Amino acid sequence: MKGKRTERGKRKRFKERMEREFQILIETAENLLLKGESEKARGNCERALELARKGSLERLICLYDIGATFYQQARDPRGEISFYEKAIEYFEQVKTGLRRRYNWQSLRSNKIAQRLAVKDFYYLGTSYFFLERYDKAIEAFKLLLSVDPNYQEGTVRIAQCLIHKDQSETRKAIEILNTLLRSEVSNQYLLVISWALLGQAYSLTEQLEKAEKALREAERIATEVKGQAEEVFSRIHFYLSDVYFVQGRLREALMYIQEAEKEELKNLGYQRREEFFQAVEKGEIHKRFTRNLGNFYHLWIRILVRLHLFEEAREKMKYFQACDVSEDAREEIEDLIEKTRWIFTPTREIQPRERLIKAILAVESQKHLRRIGKALSKVLKEKKEEVLMKMIPEVSKMRKELERLKEQGEIERLRETREDFAKRLIANFPGLETTKEEVLEVLEYFEYLLEELEKRY
Repeated sequence: MKGKRTERGKRKRFKERMEREFQILIETAENLLLKGESEKARGNCERALELARKGSLERLICLYDIGATFYQQARDPRGEISFYEKAIEYFEQVKTGLRRRYNWQSLRSNKIAQRLAVKDFYYLGTSYFFLERYDKAIEAFKLLLSVDPNYQEGTVRIAQCLIHKDQSETRKAIEILNTLLRSEVSNQYLLVISWALLGQAYSLTEQLEKAEKALREAERIATEVKGQAEEVFSRIHFYLSDVYFVQGRLREALMYIQEAEKEELKNLGYQRREEFFQAVEKGEIHKRFTRNLGNFYHLWIRILVRLHLFEEAREKMKYFQACDVSEDAREEIEDLIEKTRWIFTPTREIQPRERLIKAILAVESQKHLRRIGKALSKVLKEKKEEVLMKMIPEVSKMRKELERLKEQGEIERLRETREDFAKRLIANFPGLETTKEEVLEVLEYFEYLLEELEKRY
C-alpha cells in the first residue's frame, strides 16, 4: 500500500515538474515574440510541444504560438510571404483541435480556450487576407465573431475583405461599417480604421462627397489619438488624394499624395525614399512592402500629368517601376508616359500634324477626357484637320485677351472669357458632343500645340 502511494506521489511530482517546465517554455517564447526573436521563440514552443499531451489545450496553445512565430516573420520587412502559409498551417490545426474539444457554447465558458480561439481565428483571417484569399479570411473572422460576438474588429475586418474582394461587394461593406459606427465602437483606433475603410468604400462606389466626409472624420480622430492610429494616416491621405483627383481638385490631390508618401515611408522606418529603395535593392526589405507606395506613385504620376508637370511625372516613374505593382497598373502608367514623351522633343523635329496626333493621344490617355479624345481622333482620321485648324484664330485671340486680363488682375473676367471661348468653340465644332468643362481642360493640352500650328498655317 505504501509503495503504491509512493508511486502516485512520484507521478504527481513528475507531472507538476513537467507543467512548470511547460509554463516556463511558453512564457519565455511569448517574451521572445514580443522582442521580435521569432526563431528562438519557435524553438521554445517546439520543446513545450513535446511536453504537452496529445489533444490537450496546452498542445493547442503551443501550436498557436508556433503559428504566431511564422506570422511575425511574414510581417518582418525581410520576411517571405510564404511564412503566412506556414502560419496558416498551425492556426488551422488549432481551429481543428478546438472544434474537437468544444462546441462554441462550452468554449465561451472556458476563458482560456475562448481567448485562444479569438487570437487564432483573428490571425488566421489576417494571414488569409494578406495572401488575398478573401473568402477564407471572411470565414475565419465569422468564426471569431461566433466565439466572441463583441469582438468588433472581426466585423471591421470582414468589411475590409469585402472591399478588396470585389467591387460588387463594396456596398455590403458600407452597410456593415455604417451599422458598426452607429453603435458604440470600443476603441479609438478601431474608430479610425472604420471611418477610413468607409471612406475608401464610398470612393470606390463614386460617392465622393460621402468619401471625403468619412476620410476627414478618420483624419480628425487619428490626429487626436495619435499612437497606433498614426499608421493609418498614409491610407487616409491616399484615398483623400484619389477623391480630389477624380473631382479635378488637382492641387489638393497633389498635396495629399505627397503627405501619404512621407507617412508610408515613416511606417516602414525611413525618412527618405532614396534610402528606402536602396534597402529594397539590397534585399534588406522584401519588395512586397512596396505595394502601397506603388499605388501612391500610380496616382501621383497621373496627377502630375494632369497638372502638366511632366518632368516630375517622369522622375516619379523610376520609383513606380521599382515597386511591386500589377501588370495592368504598370502598362497604364508606361502608356501614359509614352503618350506625353513628345513634349520633351524639340518643336522643330516634329511636324505639326504629328504634334496634333500626339496631343490628341495625350487627351485620350486621361480617363475623364477619353470621350472627347476619341471624337478628336475620329475627326483627324477622316482627314478633317481643317476643322481643328479653325480653332487657331480663336485660340490666338483668346490668348491675347487672357494675357491682358491677367495683367490687369481681372480674375472674374478671366474666368468668364475662358468659358465664353469654350462655348464658341463647341458651337464651331460640328459633330463633337462635349461640355464646356471638357473643352477648357482639353485646351490645356492644345494651347501650346496650336501656337506652333498657327506659325505654320
